[in-house]
Amino acid sequence: MYGKIKLDLKIDDLLRYGINAVMVDEYEEITLILEEIEKRILRRNIFISGAAAEYTPFSETTAKDLIHKLSFSLAEKSYKIVSGYGLGIGSIVINGALDYKLNSNYRNLDDLLILRPFPQIQSGEKSIKDVWTDYRQDMISKSGIAVFMFGNKIKDNEIVDSDGMLEEFDICLKNNVIPIPIGATGSISEKLWDQVHSSIEDLYPDNKTLHASILKLGDSSLDNEEIIKNIIIAINILQKI
Repeated sequence: MYGKIKLDLKIDDLLRYGINAVMVDEYEEITLILEEIEKRILRRNIFISGAAAEYTPFSETTAKDLIHKLSFSLAEKSYKIVSGYGLGIGSIVINGALDYKLNSNYRNLDDLLILRPFPQIQSGEKSIKDVWTDYRQDMISKSGIAVFMFGNKIKDNEIVDSDGMLEEFDICLKNNVIPIPIGATGSISEKLWDQVHSSIEDLYPDNKTLHASILKLGDSSLDNEEIIKNIIIAINILQKI
Protein backbone atom coordinates (compact mmCIF):
# COMPACT_ATOMS: atom_id res chain seq x y z
CA MET A 1 0.00 0.00 0.00
CA TYR A 2 2.77 2.44 0.93
CA GLY A 3 4.55 1.71 -2.36
CA LYS A 4 1.43 2.47 -4.39
CA ILE A 5 0.81 5.72 -2.52
CA LYS A 6 4.43 6.76 -3.09
CA LEU A 7 4.14 5.92 -6.81
CA ASP A 8 0.88 7.88 -7.15
CA LEU A 9 2.52 10.89 -5.51
CA LYS A 10 5.43 10.70 -7.97
CA ILE A 11 3.01 10.53 -10.90
CA ASP A 12 1.07 13.54 -9.60
CA ASP A 13 4.34 15.42 -9.15
CA LEU A 14 5.37 14.75 -12.73
CA LEU A 15 2.02 16.06 -13.97
CA ARG A 16 2.85 19.42 -12.41
CA TYR A 17 5.66 19.67 -14.99
CA GLY A 18 3.49 18.49 -17.88
CA ILE A 19 4.93 14.97 -17.85
CA ASN A 20 2.46 12.11 -18.24
CA ALA A 21 3.54 8.77 -16.79
CA VAL A 22 2.80 5.56 -18.70
CA MET A 23 2.51 2.34 -16.70
CA VAL A 24 3.64 -0.90 -18.34
CA ASP A 25 3.13 -4.51 -17.28
CA GLU A 26 6.18 -5.91 -19.10
CA TYR A 27 9.56 -4.40 -19.94
CA GLU A 28 9.08 -5.38 -23.61
CA GLU A 29 6.17 -2.93 -23.85
CA ILE A 30 8.64 -0.04 -23.61
CA THR A 31 10.01 -0.90 -27.05
CA LEU A 32 6.50 -0.88 -28.53
CA ILE A 33 5.74 2.47 -26.92
CA LEU A 34 8.97 4.02 -28.23
CA GLU A 35 8.25 2.70 -31.73
CA GLU A 36 4.78 4.26 -31.62
CA ILE A 37 6.23 7.58 -30.45
CA GLU A 38 8.80 7.51 -33.27
CA LYS A 39 6.07 6.77 -35.82
CA ARG A 40 3.93 9.67 -34.63
CA ILE A 41 6.88 12.09 -34.63
CA LEU A 42 7.96 11.09 -38.15
CA ARG A 43 4.42 11.44 -39.49
CA ARG A 44 4.64 15.14 -38.67
CA ASN A 45 7.41 15.30 -41.30
CA ILE A 46 6.11 15.32 -44.88
CA PHE A 47 8.50 14.45 -47.69
CA ILE A 48 7.60 16.13 -50.98
CA SER A 49 8.85 14.11 -53.95
CA GLY A 50 8.58 15.95 -57.23
CA ALA A 51 10.37 16.89 -60.42
CA ALA A 52 9.02 18.74 -63.42
CA ALA A 53 10.71 19.74 -66.64
CA GLU A 54 7.14 20.48 -67.71
CA TYR A 55 3.85 20.54 -65.81
CA THR A 56 1.47 18.81 -68.24
CA PRO A 57 -1.51 18.27 -67.79
CA PHE A 58 -1.42 21.50 -65.72
CA SER A 59 -0.51 24.90 -67.03
CA GLU A 60 2.71 26.24 -65.54
CA THR A 61 0.79 28.88 -63.59
CA THR A 62 -1.70 26.39 -62.13
CA ALA A 63 1.05 23.91 -61.26
CA LYS A 64 3.13 26.50 -59.45
CA ASP A 65 0.03 27.68 -57.60
CA LEU A 66 -0.66 24.09 -56.45
CA ILE A 67 2.90 23.52 -55.21
CA HIS A 68 3.05 26.89 -53.43
CA LYS A 69 -0.33 26.52 -51.73
CA LEU A 70 0.35 22.92 -50.67
CA SER A 71 3.64 23.94 -49.06
CA PHE A 72 1.95 26.92 -47.39
CA SER A 73 -0.89 24.73 -46.08
CA LEU A 74 1.47 22.12 -44.64
CA ALA A 75 3.50 24.81 -42.88
CA GLU A 76 0.32 26.48 -41.63
CA LYS A 77 -0.73 23.22 -40.00
CA SER A 78 2.68 22.87 -38.32
CA TYR A 79 3.90 20.00 -40.46
CA LYS A 80 7.59 19.99 -41.31
CA ILE A 81 8.36 19.70 -45.02
CA VAL A 82 11.28 17.59 -46.24
CA SER A 83 12.42 18.39 -49.78
CA GLY A 84 15.23 17.25 -52.04
CA TYR A 85 14.89 20.41 -54.10
CA GLY A 86 13.57 18.64 -57.20
CA LEU A 87 13.67 20.34 -60.59
CA GLY A 88 10.73 22.72 -61.05
CA ILE A 89 9.36 21.87 -57.59
CA GLY A 90 11.89 22.62 -54.84
CA SER A 91 12.11 26.40 -55.22
CA ILE A 92 8.34 26.71 -55.12
CA VAL A 93 8.13 24.49 -52.02
CA ILE A 94 10.57 26.86 -50.31
CA ASN A 95 8.53 29.89 -51.40
CA GLY A 96 5.33 28.40 -49.98
CA ALA A 97 6.84 27.66 -46.57
CA LEU A 98 8.63 31.02 -46.52
CA ASP A 99 5.41 32.80 -47.46
CA TYR A 100 3.72 31.28 -44.39
CA LYS A 101 6.64 32.20 -42.13
CA LEU A 102 6.75 35.83 -43.30
CA ASN A 103 2.99 36.23 -42.90
CA SER A 104 2.72 34.69 -39.44
CA ASN A 105 4.43 34.85 -36.09
CA TYR A 106 6.45 31.74 -36.87
CA ARG A 107 10.06 32.58 -36.13
CA ASN A 108 12.23 29.70 -37.30
CA LEU A 109 12.12 28.45 -40.89
CA ASP A 110 14.15 25.41 -39.83
CA ASP A 111 11.10 24.19 -37.88
CA LEU A 112 9.08 24.21 -41.10
CA LEU A 113 11.51 22.95 -43.69
CA ILE A 114 14.32 20.43 -44.14
CA LEU A 115 16.10 21.12 -47.44
CA ARG A 116 18.44 18.51 -48.90
CA PRO A 117 19.65 19.53 -52.39
CA PHE A 118 21.21 16.63 -54.27
CA PRO A 119 24.98 16.70 -54.93
CA GLN A 120 25.67 17.13 -58.64
CA ILE A 121 29.40 16.36 -58.89
CA GLN A 122 30.93 12.98 -58.18
CA SER A 123 33.83 12.80 -55.74
CA GLY A 124 35.19 9.90 -53.77
CA GLU A 125 34.82 6.25 -54.74
CA LYS A 126 31.03 5.98 -54.94
CA SER A 127 29.27 6.70 -58.21
CA ILE A 128 26.95 9.70 -58.17
CA LYS A 129 23.99 7.32 -58.67
CA ASP A 130 24.92 5.35 -55.54
CA VAL A 131 25.39 8.59 -53.62
CA TRP A 132 21.90 9.71 -54.69
CA THR A 133 20.39 6.41 -53.52
CA ASP A 134 22.04 6.74 -50.09
CA TYR A 135 20.95 10.37 -49.97
CA ARG A 136 17.35 9.47 -50.77
CA GLN A 137 17.28 6.78 -48.09
CA ASP A 138 18.63 9.18 -45.47
CA MET A 139 16.23 11.95 -46.46
CA ILE A 140 13.16 9.70 -46.51
CA SER A 141 14.11 8.17 -43.14
CA LYS A 142 13.36 11.58 -41.61
CA SER A 143 9.73 11.41 -42.79
CA GLY A 144 6.62 9.38 -42.08
CA ILE A 145 4.53 10.48 -45.07
CA ALA A 146 5.53 11.26 -48.66
CA VAL A 147 3.58 13.31 -51.20
CA PHE A 148 4.38 12.63 -54.87
CA MET A 149 3.62 15.21 -57.54
CA PHE A 150 4.31 15.46 -61.28
CA GLY A 151 7.54 13.53 -61.99
CA ASN A 152 9.29 14.03 -65.31
CA LYS A 153 12.67 15.08 -66.68
CA ILE A 154 14.46 15.64 -69.98
CA LYS A 155 16.54 12.77 -71.32
CA ASP A 156 18.00 12.75 -74.84
CA ASN A 157 15.88 15.81 -75.64
CA GLU A 158 12.67 14.00 -74.67
CA ILE A 159 10.35 14.26 -71.67
CA VAL A 160 10.45 10.99 -69.71
CA ASP A 161 9.21 9.84 -66.31
CA SER A 162 11.41 10.53 -63.30
CA ASP A 163 13.14 7.28 -62.32
CA GLY A 164 14.42 9.02 -59.17
CA MET A 165 10.86 9.50 -57.92
CA LEU A 166 10.10 5.85 -58.63
CA GLU A 167 13.11 4.92 -56.51
CA GLU A 168 11.87 7.22 -53.74
CA PHE A 169 8.47 5.52 -53.86
CA ASP A 170 10.11 2.10 -53.47
CA ILE A 171 12.22 3.37 -50.56
CA CYS A 172 9.06 4.65 -48.88
CA LEU A 173 7.35 1.26 -49.13
CA LYS A 174 10.40 -0.53 -47.73
CA ASN A 175 10.61 1.87 -44.76
CA ASN A 176 6.91 2.15 -43.83
CA VAL A 177 6.70 5.73 -45.08
CA ILE A 178 3.14 6.22 -46.32
CA PRO A 179 2.95 7.43 -49.95
CA ILE A 180 0.36 9.92 -51.17
CA PRO A 181 0.68 10.27 -54.97
CA ILE A 182 -1.24 13.07 -56.63
CA GLY A 183 -2.30 11.13 -59.71
CA ALA A 184 -3.99 14.17 -61.24
CA THR A 185 -0.58 15.80 -61.77
CA GLY A 186 0.36 13.18 -64.37
CA SER A 187 3.78 11.72 -65.26
CA ILE A 188 5.20 9.20 -62.77
CA SER A 189 2.80 10.39 -60.05
CA GLU A 190 -0.13 9.17 -62.12
CA LYS A 191 1.48 5.73 -62.45
CA LEU A 192 2.19 5.63 -58.71
CA TRP A 193 -1.42 6.58 -58.00
CA ASP A 194 -2.55 3.70 -60.27
CA GLN A 195 -0.39 1.39 -58.16
CA VAL A 196 -1.79 2.53 -54.81
CA HIS A 197 -5.32 2.56 -56.22
CA SER A 198 -5.10 -1.16 -56.98
CA SER A 199 -3.55 -1.98 -53.56
CA ILE A 200 -5.14 0.60 -51.31
CA GLU A 201 -6.21 -1.83 -48.58
CA ASP A 202 -2.68 -3.25 -48.37
CA LEU A 203 -0.84 0.09 -48.36
CA TYR A 204 -2.98 2.15 -45.98
CA PRO A 205 -4.60 1.73 -42.57
CA ASP A 206 -8.24 0.65 -42.61
CA ASN A 207 -10.08 3.96 -42.76
CA LYS A 208 -12.76 4.73 -45.37
CA THR A 209 -12.26 8.50 -45.26
CA LEU A 210 -8.51 8.06 -45.72
CA HIS A 211 -9.01 5.72 -48.67
CA ALA A 212 -11.53 8.09 -50.28
CA SER A 213 -9.20 11.08 -49.99
CA ILE A 214 -6.31 9.13 -51.58
CA LEU A 215 -8.52 7.91 -54.44
CA LYS A 216 -9.82 11.43 -55.17
CA LEU A 217 -6.25 12.56 -55.90
CA GLY A 218 -6.45 10.71 -59.21
CA ASP A 219 -9.36 12.86 -60.39
CA SER A 220 -8.09 15.25 -63.06
CA SER A 221 -11.21 17.42 -62.73
CA LEU A 222 -10.30 18.58 -59.20
CA ASP A 223 -9.09 22.14 -58.76
CA ASN A 224 -6.06 22.99 -56.62
CA GLU A 225 -8.11 23.70 -53.51
CA GLU A 226 -9.79 20.28 -53.68
CA ILE A 227 -6.47 18.52 -54.26
CA ILE A 228 -4.89 20.22 -51.25
CA LYS A 229 -8.00 19.62 -49.13
CA ASN A 230 -7.82 15.85 -49.76
CA ILE A 231 -4.09 15.71 -49.09
CA ILE A 232 -4.55 17.48 -45.76
CA ILE A 233 -7.47 15.20 -44.85
CA ALA A 234 -5.31 12.13 -45.50
CA ILE A 235 -2.33 13.51 -43.57
CA ASN A 236 -4.49 14.55 -40.61
CA ILE A 237 -6.09 11.10 -40.39
CA LEU A 238 -2.68 9.45 -40.47
CA GLN A 239 -1.69 11.38 -37.36
CA LYS A 240 -4.35 9.54 -35.38
CA ILE A 241 -4.12 5.92 -36.58
